[in-house]
Amino acid sequence: TSACPRQYAAQLIYNTIFAPTVVLRDGVYTNETYTGADNKTVGEKYMGLKTSIGTLNGVVKESNKDTYKLTLTMTTANQKDSDKYKGDYVSSFTKVAKDYSALTNRVVKVLFKASDEVYGVFVTDDSSVLNGVVNDYAINGGKLKFDGTKYTILNQGVTTGNDQEAKVTEDNTATQKTITSYVTDATAATKAADVKTVLNDDDKVISMDVTKYMVGKVSYVGKDYVNVVYKAGFGVANFSGYSKLDKDSCNSDVSGLKKDDYVIITNSKVNSKLDAVKADVVEGKITSTRDNKNDIRIDNNWYTSALASGDASKIALSNTVTVVIKSGYVVYVDDYKIGSTDVALMIDAAKTSGVGKKWQADMLFPDGTRKTVDIDEDKSDILSNGNLVSGLKDNSSNVIPTLVTYSQSGSKYELDQIVMVNSKYAGYDNHTTIPANSYVDDGKIKKADKSTLSYINASATVFVKYGSDDYKVVTGANMKNWSDKNIFSGDMLTDNSDGYAYAKVAFVNTNKNPSSADKTYAYIFGVENNAKDANNNEYVEYNVWNGTEATTLKVKQSAGSAYAEGTVVEYTLDSDGYADCDTYVYKTNLNKGALTGFAWDSNGKDGNVTIARNGSVAAGQTIAREIDKNDTMVLFVDTDAQTGVADGSLQTAIENYDSTGNVTSYKNNVMFYSKDGKTLDVLVVDVTNELDTDVYPN
Repeated sequence: TSACPRQYAAQLIYNTIFAPTVVLRDGVYTNETYTGADNKTVGEKYMGLKTSIGTLNGVVKESNKDTYKLTLTMTTANQKDSDKYKGDYVSSFTKVAKDYSALTNRVVKVLFKASDEVYGVFVTDDSSVLNGVVNDYAINGGKLKFDGTKYTILNQGVTTGNDQEAKVTEDNTATQKTITSYVTDATAATKAADVKTVLNDDDKVISMDVTKYMVGKVSYVGKDYVNVVYKAGFGVANFSGYSKLDKDSCNSDVSGLKKDDYVIITNSKVNSKLDAVKADVVEGKITSTRDNKNDIRIDNNWYTSALASGDASKIALSNTVTVVIKSGYVVYVDDYKIGSTDVALMIDAAKTSGVGKKWQADMLFPDGTRKTVDIDEDKSDILSNGNLVSGLKDNSSNVIPTLVTYSQSGSKYELDQIVMVNSKYAGYDNHTTIPANSYVDDGKIKKADKSTLSYINASATVFVKYGSDDYKVVTGANMKNWSDKNIFSGDMLTDNSDGYAYAKVAFVNTNKNPSSADKTYAYIFGVENNAKDANNNEYVEYNVWNGTEATTLKVKQSAGSAYAEGTVVEYTLDSDGYADCDTYVYKTNLNKGALTGFAWDSNGKDGNVTIARNGSVAAGQTIAREIDKNDTMVLFVDTDAQTGVADGSLQTAIENYDSTGNVTSYKNNVMFYSKDGKTLDVLVVDVTNELDTDVYPN
């Protein structure tokens, strides 16, 4: 034998509790009394348990407790099968340890010793339940159809007297609609609402309760709360367009929610608070519709629309949408782009010569691919009467690189200008010019007057022209990190969010490959390589020390203009890995000196030093400078061995003496530069305590 599984053991205990006891009477075992009534059950006789049977129509969480109050509706038949307690039938119970709200509207049996001492609540055979959403139901042949089965509605069509067709309840509150009319008339958000339908023991429909919901968007995340703004769906209690969700107003844990997350909010079944669950969001192109746009295929998945009429108009073939999904239904359209929203950069366009003349375009696509394509001359609105439309060429008749929408049919591309359609520009809110001398600062595009033009979406597609014919595509995240020294112009497509414009697609025209705002210093040991890359750009590759490691640095320049050993560079890297450098050069802005005193512990701390210019002891040649932990770059190197040290330390310079013991000079052990004459920008320290004179000759 083996142990009895838990569920079987529970069933055995249940059966035993409700089993009538038996007695031996006249030589026969019987479970009835002399009057023919059932003997007390095992639970009643040996445990003192009693039973109430009725329809569970109320479950409320008790204030400041983890227990619940239950309310039953008991018919005469229910009372006949129930026990009295202290002379009355019991239909209200308190201090119930478990939440039985899932059994609402079901006929249940409550096992109790007293009204505040409940041992269990069990569903009887007198009812069963169907769970789904409203749109899962239909009225077919006068019956309620669900999952292929038809059910008779009790008292269907009866509108007067005591035995009428049941009215649908929403969150257990009666509406004025019968089950038949509610299901027939269901549209928009109602279609995706959860519904529980209760059947009696004859499988007839006796009630239908709908759970109202709303779609909300998180607008702010606080320490222990979130703010949510209403977007779609029903109105729910305690929520009027905007609400703060915290432990006092919401049963759900909201700590994992982030700004711009969507949530499905419902009224709690057990208290006056709200319940909230994060919603699924799907983004893609609408590739097919059916049933008068009731069913929508986004990419390869089908969904059913539960949209209000205003949002339903956004559903159309080829639109790109971001939608909120509930139970397989589209309940809100967060964003949509009308028609072709595939935006690319048209670099040039011209008509070929010779036999079979045709229009072609030099295109840069969002994935970074650059290729020449054939233009569909019948459909593309960049052409008019066989020529490019005005505005696409400059005064010298050169084609201006331009953002266009595109779609491909066969071997040809339809290229269209970005114009307003239904208050949108290729589906975006705004099409904005980026004026000359704009730059990036703190993740924003700013104009020359330092005013903010737009924020930058991290997922934005940014087409970049740098130099005469160099193009590339970067993300918004890359652009947000550009140095403010990168000056550009162009145009962009933006969307509005919480009152601010965010660039989603942009074309920027700049004179050099944009570099990062993250600057690094390096000491140059020498040239490692001189070569040309795949685009025929000549570059010099240097061996350098950047303060933490030995590495290489590529700079677009000829061998003849290469930096000398001992030069210090302050650089940023562009997206192709080339360094854009500011240089500190010996005898130009990098000076020799001897460290005669210091109060400084290590990198990352402020300090002070005194330096004898070129090791001189002459009056006025010793200067005091500050080391700023944020602004001073200290590099420890061995200028002779061409190596670097990550954790070096300062040391005073070696003194030179005359025959009488007087200090005549110092051996130079540092190179330094201070732009403001107060704080050091660069301090190169030779760890051998003496600079190599071959690198820094006298």
